[in-house]
Formats: sequence, C-alpha cells, structure tokens
Amino acid sequence: MKTEILQKILEDETLSQESKEKLNALHENISKKEFSDILDAEGNQYIEFVQEGGGVWGSALVGYMYALEIFGIRFLKVAGTSAGAINTMLIAACKTKEKAKGEVIKDILFNWDFSDFMDGKSYVRTTIHAMLNNKNFIKINVIIIAAVMLILVALPFIISSETILNAKLLFLVPLIPIIIGFFF
Repeated sequence: MKTEILQKILEDETLSQESKEKLNALHENISKKEFSDILDAEGNQYIEFVQEGGGVWGSALVGYMYALEIFGIRFLKVAGTSAGAINTMLIAACKTKEKAKGEVIKDILFNWDFSDFMDGKSYVRTTIHAMLNNKNFIKINVIIIAAVMLILVALPFIISSETILNAKLLFLVPLIPIIIGFFF
C-alpha cells in the first residue's frame, strides 16, 4: 500500500532517482513489518505514540511522525512532555485517528511564529525577534554603534575645555561604552 503522500514525494523532480529508490525500498521494508495487531480496512497499523520534550527535538518529532504516517502507521493514543506535548496536542486536535495528520501539522509548524515561545523580558524578546526576522539587523546595529563611537571619539576635539583635567576626562568618554560592553 502506497499512501498519496508517498506517491507525491516520489513524483517530486528535486529528488534523485537513487533517493526515490531508497525511499521506495524503505517503504516496502517497513510496510511488511508488524508493529501492531490493530489494523484498519486500509491496512494502517495503530500504535501508541509517546513524544519526549526538548525544544527543537519537537520539530524532529513532527518529521518522524510524518514519516510513520507515510509508512501506514496511525496513532491510537498519544502522549508527550514539553515540545512533545505541543505535538501531542496538534495530533489530538487534527482530524480523526484514521486520517494522516502529518501534512497539516507540518503546515501549522512551518507557519508558526516561534518567538511566541520565548521567555524573558519584553525588550529581550523584541530584540531576538528582530534579529531572527531582519537579515540586516546586525549590519544596521554595527553602523549605529560605529556612528556613536565616532561621535564619542570626536567629542573631546569639538568641545572646548577650560582645564587640562576636563580635557583628559573628555578623552575618557569613548572608553565608557567599551568598558560597559566588556562587562556584558
């Protein structure tokens, strides 16, 4: 039995013939194995699926689940912790247990804004979100820092000072952001 998803993958032009043959052989090998004595009319086997947590591991588990469904495995009961619990919730919420859910869950995760999961203060989340979504973030900030440092270095030459001590202190002004940056 070949699923529609596997058929669609095998028809994909970006895969090499060797990859298609390996995937086909893998499907034949796994489809022959018995993982469960619970079968439906289409020949799908039903297992209990427990997923562990671990951040990015949750995304890998979605791929694993997707592959299992391609090979005719369906999920009778699901459970999970942390990232696995999020996947479990998606599996339980999508369609019925007889239907493959991997395609729907993959689409949900590919369109999900993962900054929603970030902890910390709002300015930290905003900064990280900006870094992830703006490819020029670092370049823009380096330019801003360079401009500020240039102004601070030029400051002692622009501002006239009445005493030698004031002039010496003005030359230390550019060191303040460097010292602060060093400690952070």
